[in-house]
Amino acid sequence: MSGSVFYLDQQLASTTTLLLQFRQRRKNTTYVSGAFTGVSLPGYGDSFKQALATGKVVFRLELKTGIRFRIARWTTRHHRLHASCDVGVGPDGLMLSTYKDRRCSMYFS
Repeated sequence: MSGSVFYLDQQLASTTTLLLQFRQRRKNTTYVSGAFTGVSLPGYGDSFKQALATGKVVFRLELKTGIRFRIARWTTRHHRLHASCDVGVGPDGLMLSTYKDRRCSMYFS
């Protein structure tokens, strides 16, 4: 699984190894955590500071991973899953409650 973080459509950070290969059991949730390496905010520093002063900065998190489905004894070929989520962060660096439990847009390729 790989991921990227964007602010105002500029990529700030990315990672290529958020999660190693695993098998997801039925009706199960897997939590993902990891570290992103990033860059500074050239040209957006003032906008970022203004957003932070209002108490909310919105980032876009994009995740990509390979996925296969198993139905009974039949396993599909590998598909590419793309997910994109808006994440609002407060001045304390924590996700704002209004952004928790939201559905992200997803598509397969």
